[in-house]
Amino acid sequence: MASEPGPPLGRVPTGISSLDLAVRGGLPIGSLAVLLGEAGAGHTEFAYTSAVRLARLRADPDALRSFRQQVETLTPGEEIASPERVVYISLSRNRPDVVAEMSRLFSPEEIGALQQGPLFIKDLSELYYAGSAAPSSWVTAEPPRGFSSLKNEGRAAALTEELIKFLNTTGPGSLIILDSLSDLVRYNEGRMSWRDLIITLQGLQRAAKVWGGLVYVLLSKGILEPAREEEVAATADGVLVFQWEETPSRARQRTLHIRKFRGLLPLLTREGVAKFETSVTPRSGFEMNAVKMVVGRK
Repeated sequence: MASEPGPPLGRVPTGISSLDLAVRGGLPIGSLAVLLGEAGAGHTEFAYTSAVRLARLRADPDALRSFRQQVETLTPGEEIASPERVVYISLSRNRPDVVAEMSRLFSPEEIGALQQGPLFIKDLSELYYAGSAAPSSWVTAEPPRGFSSLKNEGRAAALTEELIKFLNTTGPGSLIILDSLSDLVRYNEGRMSWRDLIITLQGLQRAAKVWGGLVYVLLSKGILEPAREEEVAATADGVLVFQWEETPSRARQRTLHIRKFRGLLPLLTREGVAKFETSVTPRSGFEMNAVKMVVGRK
C-alpha cells in the first residue's frame, strides 16, 4: 500500500528578516503555528507584519529573488517557498477595523496597494455576531439585513462551517492567519464540544501539510484554562509565545520565545537561541531587536 506523500522539504519566510535569518529561511512548509500572546505583547502585530511583508515580497519578484539568494546558502537542498497569497481571517472584527490597525503599523497607501494584490482580508464577523445578544446596530453596517433575518436563514450557527469551507478554498499555497482561536472557542460554547474543537484543530494541522503553505492561529494568553491551553499547544507544529518580561532596570520588555517547533528546535538549540527581544513601532511593525542566548553561551 502506497504511503501518503509528506509536505515538501523547505521553508516559508515569516517576512520578519531577523527571525528568518535566525531560523535559516523561515518556518517549515506545511506548519500550523499557534501565536500565543499576553495582552499587548505583540502576537497580533507579528501576524500583521508577517502578512504585509510577505505580501510585499510576493508582489516584488526582485525582492523575492534577493531574499532567496540571501537565505538559500543557509538551507542547502531546501526550497524557500513564498506563499501564493496572504489571507487574514477575522472572526469578530470587521474588515475596516483590521485595515485601520494595519495602517497604524504601515502607511495607508501601502496597505491599500497590497489589498489589490496578494493580501486578502476575510471578514466573518457578521456570522460571529448572528444570534448573539449584541444589538445589530453595533456590529453590522447593513441594518436592513438585521440579525433576525440571519436567524431565519439558519445562519446563526454557520461560522465554523463557513470558515472550514473558506479554508478549503484558499488554504493551498497560502499563508493563512486565523484571528483568533480565542474567538472561535467563545463562539462555539454550547455549539461544539471541546473534544470536537480540538479534533477540528488537529484536522487543520493535517490539512496544512497538504496545502503546503503556513497557518498562524492567534490565541490570547489566559483565555483558556492551563490544561486546555496545553492541549492546543500539543496539536500544533509550533508555539510562539509573546510575553512581557521585566529588565534589570525594571522596565518592561516584549519578548518572543519559540516554545516548540517541529524541525526547528534542534537548530535553535545548536545555535544557542532562547528568546528574542522584540518591539512594535509605527511604519516598521513588529521587529526583533536582539537575541538572548542560552545561559552559558555567548
